[in-house]
Amino acid sequence: MFQSASLIWLLQRWAVPGLMMAIAVRQIVLAQTVGLSAWHGGGFGMFASVDRDERRLIKVEAMTCDGRQIQVDVQSSSSLLSQAERTRVMTVPREDLLHSVGQKVLTAPLTPSDRPSVYLAETSESAAIASAPVCLQTVTVQVWRPHYRRRLNQIWYAPVSSAIEVQL
Repeated sequence: MFQSASLIWLLQRWAVPGLMMAIAVRQIVLAQTVGLSAWHGGGFGMFASVDRDERRLIKVEAMTCDGRQIQVDVQSSSSLLSQAERTRVMTVPREDLLHSVGQKVLTAPLTPSDRPSVYLAETSESAAIASAPVCLQTVTVQVWRPHYRRRLNQIWYAPVSSAIEVQL
């Protein structure tokens, strides 16, 4: 009887704080190891950071078969990735997700954009007829996050994930 009363008292007193501490530790570990956005995983630190997943950038650079370096836009509305896939990659930029994006870009038709050396990666159904197909040799995918220094009123981007290179 005494043990069950002590156990009930312990649970009533420490269950909620213990659960909150476990959630906080999990979020901190994921933020430090896989780049989880502070706005996810329980939200600890979300108001102290400008690092929201919709402010992150997926940077895709490709080397063409003739040796030119180009950028591929996968964040536009007509892009190869769905909104859910973009959000997942930007929120938790794991190596397997970045590799998947690189594989999709390698096989996707590319359409020139209005910016020089920037192409749009689209699905084969929605791709506009390009003047000439673009042959890609390698694709490098990386997620970048914003940083803000209030005292100097500076905003800059820095990588949150390592660059993943995908080859044919």
